[in-house]
Amino acid sequence: MAAHRLGKDAFRAFFAAQDHVRIGSLGPGGTSSDTVLRDLLHPIPADRWRIVLKPSFDAVYDDLLAGEIDYALVPSAYTNSTRFYWSSEFRLEGAFVEPTPAYHLALPDRIEHPLTIAACDAVRHMIHAHFADHLPDDLQILRAESTVQSAEIVAQGRADACVTNEPGRAQYGLAARASLPGVDMIWSVFSLRATASPPLAAPLAPCPTQVAS
Repeated sequence: MAAHRLGKDAFRAFFAAQDHVRIGSLGPGGTSSDTVLRDLLHPIPADRWRIVLKPSFDAVYDDLLAGEIDYALVPSAYTNSTRFYWSSEFRLEGAFVEPTPAYHLALPDRIEHPLTIAACDAVRHMIHAHFADHLPDDLQILRAESTVQSAEIVAQGRADACVTNEPGRAQYGLAARASLPGVDMIWSVFSLRATASPPLAAPLAPCPTQVAS
């Protein structure tokens, strides 16, 4: 089994040693994935990397499989992350721990009693576990692909409130009715096996051919 990189510093050195890397994750801009990636890559000159944000992790999966990106960043909170781990086409390059931004129950100032709320699968549990005191029992939940898309849905008037992160709240000018600090998250990095980097340990040299005497 190949060795894996662990920790943010190991990945920064790994990406900095390459001429150019394309890394895909969940969008739009401002999602926790985007925030973590930009923090990871900011010491590297900006002309040597490109973040490719997709509307879903299924789309990230397809892009990596097609070779449209070199790496995929997937958080452990993604409910179908096992699809990446079990793919025979992908190699796990390693993982690092990085906290997410803060999360909020967010809504426009004008709304006092929200009846609908937008949330992605990864944070949907927060509605009842952490924000129930601020919401009615008969709340209707609308599914979003990301925390930032949840805030966008509110800004479009399609929901009264959302569970979003701090970048999403700020981007769409929503008020935080209740908040939770960010949590430490495991972020896994995958590559396509056909173009995966070589393992850290050198392979064993082949045994010399022996001629029978």
